[in-house]
Amino acid sequence: MKKLIRIFFLLCIVFTSIDVYASTNTFERTAENNYLVTNVDISGISLEHILTTPAVDATEKVYDFANLYTDSQERQLYNIVTDYIDVVDMDLAIVTIDSNPKASTEAYAQDFYDYNSFGFNDTYDGILFLIDMQNREFYMVTTGYAITMYTDARIDLCLDEAFDYIASGDYYNGTVAFINKAQSFAEIGVPDSYGNEPKITGKAKLAIMPWSSIFFGALITTIVVMFILVKNNKLVRQANSSRHYLSHVDINTVNEVFLGRNVHSSRRVHSSSSSSGGGGSSISRGSSGRSHGGGGRSF
Repeated sequence: MKKLIRIFFLLCIVFTSIDVYASTNTFERTAENNYLVTNVDISGISLEHILTTPAVDATEKVYDFANLYTDSQERQLYNIVTDYIDVVDMDLAIVTIDSNPKASTEAYAQDFYDYNSFGFNDTYDGILFLIDMQNREFYMVTTGYAITMYTDARIDLCLDEAFDYIASGDYYNGTVAFINKAQSFAEIGVPDSYGNEPKITGKAKLAIMPWSSIFFGALITTIVVMFILVKNNKLVRQANSSRHYLSHVDINTVNEVFLGRNVHSSRRVHSSSSSSGGGGSSISRGSSGRSHGGGGRSF
C-alpha cells in the first residue's frame, strides 16, 4: 500500500511539473476584478468591447482557440515565440479563433492585445498574430515601438511569407514563417522615415555572406569557362553551299499542349487607419484608445 501511495505522489509531481505551452483557459471578467483589465483606463469604454474579449494569462503567448495546431506544434510555437521575445525584446502573442463577435478581425486582434496586458515597457511594445477562421482572415497588429519597427511594407512582406501556407491549410508553418520574417526584420533594424531599409550589418550581414560567396564564386567560374571555350574555338572555312549548314542541323518537332492556367489571388486587408506619410506605418486607434499599426490578408 505504501508503495502505491509513493507511486501516486510521484505521478502527481510529474504531471504538475509539465510545462504549459499553449492554453485556451479564460477567466471571468467582473466589475469586482476591474474586468481583468490593467494599464487601460476603462472609463468611457463600452463594456461590450471588453466582455467580448477573452481574458487570458498573458504569459502563455499561444492561444489556439480554433484548435489549428497539434500539441507538439503548440510546444514548438511557444519556444519560437519566446526566442523572438528574447532576441527582439518585444512581446508576441499568437491567437487563433473560429468565432469572432467583434466588427472585424482587426478589432479582435487589437482588443485581445490591449485588454490582456500584453506589451513591454510603458509603450506596450509588441505584436500579435491572429488567424480568424470565421472571417477567413489573418492579421498582424503592432503596438508601441513595433509600429516603428514594422512599416506597412514590412507588414506586407511578413504576411506574404505566411500566405501560401495558411491558404493551403498549413497553419503551423504559416505561423512559423510569419514569426521568422518578423524576427529577421527586427534583427536588421529600423527603417528610416521614408521606409528605406538600413544597411545590413552585424548578425544579419554574416547571415547573407555565404550567399554572396556562392554568387561571386559562380560568376568567376562562368567567366573562366567562357574564356576557355572562346579561346579553343577554331575558325572554319567559309561555307559556299547550304549543304554545309544542313549537314550539321537536326530538326526536331516539338508539340506544345496548353493545359490551362491556375490564378490564385488574395484580398489585402489593411487597417482602417490614417497613414503616417512617407514609407512608414499606418496608424489606427483601438477601442481602448491605444494606437496600433497592422494589416491582414483574406485566405
